[in-house]
Amino acid sequence: MLLPVGGALIAVDTPHEILVNKLCALLGRSELRDLEDVRVLLESGGDLARALADAPLKDGGFSPLTLAWVLKGFQPRALGSASGMGEKSVERLERFKENLIHQLLDISSPG
Repeated sequence: MLLPVGGALIAVDTPHEILVNKLCALLGRSELRDLEDVRVLLESGGDLARALADAPLKDGGFSPLTLAWVLKGFQPRALGSASGMGEKSVERLERFKENLIHQLLDISSPG
């Protein structure tokens, strides 16, 4: 998407493109900010099913099942404690992670 800034057009990713990129990032690295960004993007109206369909176009190794497997080993509580994140924020991310895993498995299951 191009946005006019001053006299120039600046290329900016759409929220959907950012969501797709963040899902792909979660597959390759374990950073709290990526999980938090996915949470905010989905709560702001992002379409998880559409983003999951588009993610393999960015990362050929991406699949919802693989992401669910990676997220199973992701430890928001340990990472949050180590980074000084508040308990409420850590708990919110932990719940979101578990919910996201369930959604990924539901989307991936046949029929």
